Order: sequence, then structure tokens, then C-alpha cells
Amino acid sequence: MASTAPLHYHLTHCFSISQCKDKEVLLQHGWTARPPPRYSFSRNRENSINLTTSVSRPIKAFSVDIPSYPLLQPPKVEEESDSELEPADPDFYRIGYARSMRAYGIEFKEGPDGFGVYAAKDVEPLRRARVVMEIPIELMLNISKKLPWMFFPDIIPLGHPIFDIINSTDPETDWDLRLACLLLFAFDCEDNFWQLYSDFLPSADECPSLLLATEEDLLELQDENLASTMRKQQLRALEFWEKNWHSGAPLKIKRLARDPEKFIWAVSMAQSRCINMQIRVGALTQDTNMLIPYADMLNHSFEPNCFFHWRFKDRMLEVMINAGQQIRKGEEMTVNYMSGQKNDMFMQRYGFSSPVVICP
Repeated sequence: MASTAPLHYHLTHCFSISQCKDKEVLLQHGWTARPPPRYSFSRNRENSINLTTSVSRPIKAFSVDIPSYPLLQPPKVEEESDSELEPADPDFYRIGYARSMRAYGIEFKEGPDGFGVYAAKDVEPLRRARVVMEIPIELMLNISKKLPWMFFPDIIPLGHPIFDIINSTDPETDWDLRLACLLLFAFDCEDNFWQLYSDFLPSADECPSLLLATEEDLLELQDENLASTMRKQQLRALEFWEKNWHSGAPLKIKRLARDPEKFIWAVSMAQSRCINMQIRVGALTQDTNMLIPYADMLNHSFEPNCFFHWRFKDRMLEVMINAGQQIRKGEEMTVNYMSGQKNDMFMQRYGFSSPVVICP
């Protein structure tokens, strides 16, 4: 490191004027005589020698901040981008909790592809399944699969024309039309839970169901048989609406679906969110088509970590984690929508397929 001391200072340390033979000549040229430096030695308590000098002039130094070599710098940690998932609106929980719905250790989140259910904490494997969600039957919309049509809960009053429309359906094939009628009726019932829950269902633009696809969308499908099937499904729903929502229909029916688009949307909700289960209510055991709030927010996986269980003693649907299943915080909770079905059926019902082909 360079010194800022004056030049004559260094020279006087190199030789002494008193030792020079031409002392007078040097004095005549401006040189001054400096006393020779005196040194003293002393010992400190640690018996080390300290060297001091009677001639001490501080040497000023300058320093330059040299950046460290890039290879030696620690790598910059980029801030993680915010997740696209956002917590569900507090009202989504509130309307269910006020009606005895319960969730344990999970949270609902909404992203670009809709709602999903995620673990709020780590779940260690246990030998037995554990409950993460409980939904009472009072919040559901259920119809028996076979005649006579039975509703759980029974929300349709005696003599209402919607029952005649439901009764006119084909018992073997029209389960989705019946469930769509019940859903639209629930929307119209005063103080019904589904009036509130409908705010969290996907709109026609958000729903991936091919039943809502335009002709242009269907032409883009690589499977012509699938496109043909969906055209028939759309026509079937449209003809059913025209048959029952005609100009002479009662006002209490007309207001349920004033245009065919709303009815077809209701059918798409029935197809994509229906859960088929055998339930026991009192002394009756019924195979039913069910719309179950909150449980319908679970997404599909061919390797699910959850399953459904009916608790008949208090008429509750339980969502349970598989025995021995380990789940980390933030992982998605999933169920298998239709075990043993091919991809074309998933496309018809839900608007998606899987790279894994499941053979029946």
C-alpha cells in the first residue's frame, strides 16, 4: 500500500546529516539537521517487548473498496413468486359452519383452475383413517337412483310442479336432468343454503364441462366420437328445457331457468359435481345421486389421498384421509371421481383427461 509521507522524511531516515562529511554544504542547500531517532524497550505484563520511537509521524494511507470476486460472492436468492392460490373468502367457511359443517386441518384455496382443498399442516401416517371434513345431510341435495323418487332432505313441497317434471324423466338415463331440476329449485327456495353456496360455484365461462362447449370448441377435439356424443348431450338438455319451460309453464317453473343456457349450466353442475353413494337414512338404505357442498371442491386423482364415508348414526358425509397416508402442509387433498373408468368418460363428465389410461 502506498505512503503519503513527504519525500524528505524518507531521506532523513536513510542517512543522518551529522554523519555526512559535507555537512556544511548540505546545510547551505536547505537541509536541516534532525536528531537521530531514539528507541526504547519495555516489557509488558506478558513479557513481550514493545518498540517505541521518539520520532513518530503518522503515515496516512488511502484505501480502495474493491468488490469481492464474483465467484466468491454468495448466490443471490430470488424471492419466490407469490402463489397463484388464494385463500377462500371467509364467507365460504361461515355459511357452512353456521350449519354444522366442519373441517379439520385443511383449507380451501382458489386458483386459476377453480377451488381446491389443501392440507393446513403436516399429516403423519396412522394405522386408521382420520376425518378432515364433516357435512350434514341438511346441506346436501340427494335423489334416489330408483323409483319412487326420494329426496334427502325432502325440500320439494307436495304438489309443486317441479316434481312432475322430475317424474317425467327416464329412470335409467336422466339422473343428471333430475339433479339439475333439484338444484335450480334449491336456488329458488327462500333461506336455502344453496342460495348462498351458488356464489362459489363456477360460472358457465369457468366450468370446463364440454356440455357448455361451443361448436368451434367441439370441432377442435381430436376425438370425433366424443364431439358427437357431446352434441347429443347438448341437444338432449335443450329439448328437455323446451318441453318443460314452454310459454304455458307456471311462473314458479319459468323463473327457475328462463333461458336454456341456465338449464344446461345446471346440468353441467350435476354431471361434474355429483357423488354416487349408498346411504342409510333411518331404516332406509338408498343408492343416491348427491350434490355435497364443500366435498365437491375436492379435485380428482387416480392416486387419491382421501375417500368418502357415510356416517349413518347422525347422517353425515365424512371426508377421510387414507390410513397410512402421509401428507405435507400445502399438498392437495384429492379423491378418485370414477374408479375404473376410461378417459373418454372423464372428458364427458368433467372436461379433462389423464395421461394414465384406466381400463374398466
